[in-house]
Amino acid sequence: MLMSVMAVAVGTLFGACGSPQPSPVRAEDFLGEWCSAQRDQLNLDVLGEFRSSDLSHEFLAVLQDDDEYTEESVLKRDYGGEFPASGRGTWTWSGPLASPRLRLEFVALGLSRKPISGELMARRDGQGEPSLFGYEDDPDAGYAVKFVRCG
Repeated sequence: MLMSVMAVAVGTLFGACGSPQPSPVRAEDFLGEWCSAQRDQLNLDVLGEFRSSDLSHEFLAVLQDDDEYTEESVLKRDYGGEFPASGRGTWTWSGPLASPRLRLEFVALGLSRKPISGELMARRDGQGEPSLFGYEDDPDAGYAVKFVRCG
């Protein structure tokens, strides 16, 4: 009996020490400037405001409810005929600790008369660094855009 208690204790000790769990991400981890591989830029400030620039089709697809935004008629109707290159608005942090989300509420997006909103998933990437992931539809299909710290 004593041997099995010691085996469990030693196994637990080595299991806990062998692979430390990364700390959960917090809203403060995401203040500052973020960039994507598609060259999108997103700047989040402490007052809950953001600015975005160099918007890509991939990032706009994450924000849109449908994939029709690239069609000329939708660009004319919603964006004055031009693909939106920048935007600004407010951001909020929500969701459970294990699965937080960054919600973006645009007040201006290019020439749009009805700015949109969207969410990015906040996670640590494979290297343990805070990252923001945007998914178009099914997260199992992989992310459409990933933001990491610029620089």
